[in-house]
Amino acid sequence: MNCPSGQKSVKEGSTTATDGCGECALGSYSSGDDNTDCQPQVCPAGYKSAKTGARTETDGCEICPAGKYSAGGNATSCSNMACPAGKIATLAGASTDSEGCAVCPVGKYSSGGSLISCLDQTCQQGNYSTKEAAESATDGCTVCDLGYFSTGGSVITCTAQNCPAGQIASKSGATAITDSCQNCPAGKYSLGGSATACLNMNCPSGQKSVKEGSTTSIDGCGECALGSYSSGDDNTNCQPQDCPAGYKSAKIGARTETDGCEICPAGKYSAGGNATSCSNMNCPSGKIASISAASTSTEGCAVCPIGQYSSGSSATTCSDMVCQSG
Repeated sequence: MNCPSGQKSVKEGSTTATDGCGECALGSYSSGDDNTDCQPQVCPAGYKSAKTGARTETDGCEICPAGKYSAGGNATSCSNMACPAGKIATLAGASTDSEGCAVCPVGKYSSGGSLISCLDQTCQQGNYSTKEAAESATDGCTVCDLGYFSTGGSVITCTAQNCPAGQIASKSGATAITDSCQNCPAGKYSLGGSATACLNMNCPSGQKSVKEGSTTSIDGCGECALGSYSSGDDNTNCQPQDCPAGYKSAKIGARTETDGCEICPAGKYSAGGNATSCSNMNCPSGKIASISAASTSTEGCAVCPIGQYSSGSSATTCSDMVCQSG
């Protein structure tokens, strides 16, 4: 017989040199002539036999695509890869079920097997993807730090928040650029942005911090009222003054406990402290208020001399008597 290459003699009683020649099946080959059997092909690892009537041991061997593998030889099909979760099949011509399995990058995931591309993760808002070789849509999703936000999905970094001046970021896992921005309390201020802590105010002496949401170190500073004082800075309350007895508090924006204390004139008195006015004296009749800085209603009351009189109280001078003739 003289069968062509890729064929074998398949019948008895042939009448010609090529009568009864038949093609070799997938996975086998023949050099032809009088061969009555086809030999197993020897495709390289990562290939399969893909041709009937193969003429050599590697004739018609076809490479396995990504996601498939073959040990070679006379295999007639490629098998599915079995990559671990978090990896994908990236290599054509794989010879084992894990050869060429590659890690999914941050922001992507794979359930493994014969997948040839990684899928986008779907982290919740306020979270971001942090893990290579993620095995599910939310594997490795992590909450954004304070001062940062995320819209979720497959993002791999959080973005800095931009709170308005006077506010700070107050929440981990923020979902928007101003999510959970909160006013600084009185005594504190913030320039905004991604700040996570308020700074101490620096009000001048004689003032206090009077509002929330201050945008600079002196924004919202207000003077202390009469009778009170402040050393400034981040104070939110003014302290009561302590003027000496016989004095009153006479200055708005006092810087110390005695700043702006003013002496009571004759005819007035004060117990001191944080009093904001002097009261009228209450001298008895026949006496006058003769001193300044009196601390009680009768301190310094002096008797009118002979020939003069006074009705008392807060009078400061004696009047001349007007006696009748005789």
